[in-house]
Amino acid sequence: AVGITDEAFLSYHNQRQELCFCPLCAARFRKWLQARYPSLDALNAQWGTAYQAWDEVRGIKTEEARGQANFSHFVDFRTFMTDQWIEACKTITDAYHEVNPAIPMGHTNTFGCNPFNGNDYYKLATQTGFGWGQEYSEAIKGGGNKAIFDLWRSFVETPEARASRTAAPPAVPSPQGGGNALPSAAPFFNHGWIGYARTTVAAHYEPWWLALHGSRGVSYFATSAYDVPRGHSWALVYPTGSLTEYSGAVKEALADLRGGVGKLLMAYQRARPQVAILWSHPSMLVSWCESKDDVPGDPSERDTSDAYASWYMSAYNFRQHLNELQLDYQYVAPDQILGSGELSPLPAGRGAGAAGGDPAALSHYPVLILPFTVAASAGLVDKLEAYVQQGGVLVGDMRCLRTDGHGKPDAGGVRPPALQRLFGATRKGQVSYAESKVSFKQTGAGIDMAGQEMTVFGKEDLTPAGATALAAHAGGEPAVLVMPHGKGLSVYLNFKLPSYGVEMRELLRQIVTRAGLKREVVVEPAAGTANPPAVPRAYELNTFSRGPITVYGLIRDFRKCQDSDPVTVNFGRKSHVYDVRARKYLGEVDRIQTTLPPGETALYALLPYQVHGLGLNVPAAVKAGDELVAQVNLIAGAEAGDHVIHAELLDPSGRSVWCYARNDLLPGGRGTLRVPLALNDAKGKWTLKVRDVVTGAAGEAKFAVQ
Repeated sequence: AVGITDEAFLSYHNQRQELCFCPLCAARFRKWLQARYPSLDALNAQWGTAYQAWDEVRGIKTEEARGQANFSHFVDFRTFMTDQWIEACKTITDAYHEVNPAIPMGHTNTFGCNPFNGNDYYKLATQTGFGWGQEYSEAIKGGGNKAIFDLWRSFVETPEARASRTAAPPAVPSPQGGGNALPSAAPFFNHGWIGYARTTVAAHYEPWWLALHGSRGVSYFATSAYDVPRGHSWALVYPTGSLTEYSGAVKEALADLRGGVGKLLMAYQRARPQVAILWSHPSMLVSWCESKDDVPGDPSERDTSDAYASWYMSAYNFRQHLNELQLDYQYVAPDQILGSGELSPLPAGRGAGAAGGDPAALSHYPVLILPFTVAASAGLVDKLEAYVQQGGVLVGDMRCLRTDGHGKPDAGGVRPPALQRLFGATRKGQVSYAESKVSFKQTGAGIDMAGQEMTVFGKEDLTPAGATALAAHAGGEPAVLVMPHGKGLSVYLNFKLPSYGVEMRELLRQIVTRAGLKREVVVEPAAGTANPPAVPRAYELNTFSRGPITVYGLIRDFRKCQDSDPVTVNFGRKSHVYDVRARKYLGEVDRIQTTLPPGETALYALLPYQVHGLGLNVPAAVKAGDELVAQVNLIAGAEAGDHVIHAELLDPSGRSVWCYARNDLLPGGRGTLRVPLALNDAKGKWTLKVRDVVTGAAGEAKFAVQ
């Protein structure tokens, strides 16, 4: 793999550097606009300007946009500059591919998106040809601005992204001939950076979070044995060769991942989520214009922050509450929705399928969330209206659909404004980001929170115009509005979500239940527990499957919980259950009781059959330098699915020879293991040990090296 450079951006992420106003960029900006507007009159109508000639058109800075009602001029210019950065990344990738078409290209540490650094993650994933990344992730970053690893995860295996990294430059013939397409797109690998928090709990949590979120490896920041100015060491190994204290925790955390679980997570399919979250880069630009924030790369994410920080926080807080419900999510971009055909939501549940295919089609998602989606084009609004009419549940929050896709206020016209069309409400203009109390007054549309109260942040002065208000702010403004649309429903939350709230969790649970979405796994307080919490905190679920085998990974974010209370994990169906990490059979059950401390990860495999053992057949002797060929057979109560095995060789002294350790897929529970031996391997009795990673079943056999 080759990186275009380290920490590359259009402009530095922690400073406001508004580029670029040179003559070359000005000329390209005008050309870019002419490809998008049929005439100068059309541009003036959108921007609210009065240019007489195209040569007069230029970009503008923040100060020229803030305070205006229409932000289209700024939004178009910043979108143009983002496109220039995306094109620059693609140009570098294409240039390298002229020499070596098959090498993956990428770069490290994008530090999130802001109005000026060029990072639109959908475009980075689908238009640059990038095939790898090294990104800071949510495992080490706790705020919305840097919550970007799951954006990459959502976009890098889309058809658009795979096409981007398989298409060779026009001048380069395919190695297989017959066109310019490379044979296939290798999986995108994002080896997230970790290792900054030098604690045992962080060491245990960080690599597992990455593994469960699609990473195919990790990168430890461990280059400095001692940073004198900061009085801190990041080293895993000191210059003397001795291990640091932190290394022990790292070794402990990685043991199971290296011992086959990592292979299992890569060989199995991560389940497709049933909740979609809209990625809206134009909404970020409009939010910046509405804000008073002056640090684009590090917004102050407080509960009462204004529009810019709220854009980041909204999606992040929705994600946190979904995780609390053991639900996963996938980002979708407007371009994906606009380019998709079928919009009818599929029935919720396991039938939604595994990850892959076309995740753009909203038919895969019974629920679509629009987090602080201030801006949306008319075409996107039409698609969203069709989606909800045909059975989808659409959820929006504060400031939703205030402008069109360019940042011009949506005043309606032939049809009502988008907020009224989709959510049955109209704006009066007043907005606040202060703390507010919301009280539920009535039930409706399958939501029953009557009599409950919750603390939220922010509100607008709205009037129901077709929707029913189920809850109100203390000042009387409607807070939760619902409106049926054909077979579907829209839910408008006239506030920003708190970082966590039991009542907010319950409201979201009722919304997804109304959508017909079934929670496959539910974590509940253990029966008989003294003073159990109302709901267990911070049990995030990630699901992987292959054929008849399903593996559920539960991980607890130590930054969000402190308890080690026993819980019941309800799988909703009776299966043969195995604790993967404990290598233990738990019985044919539909639920288990367990204890999972903060920062730790548990994996449970559900099979339709029990595994009784693992058989090995090896030759009596193998000559040094030849290949050991062993037959491996899983002994099961029914036809086996595809398992993963971990194999190791012990020399005559009983020492495990690390270079022979391996993890292999075992299709149908049987296969041939081939291990080339070295010419100088010790003569005598060797031992082959093989373990089924899914169930812990193990076998061993001895052979002589001659």
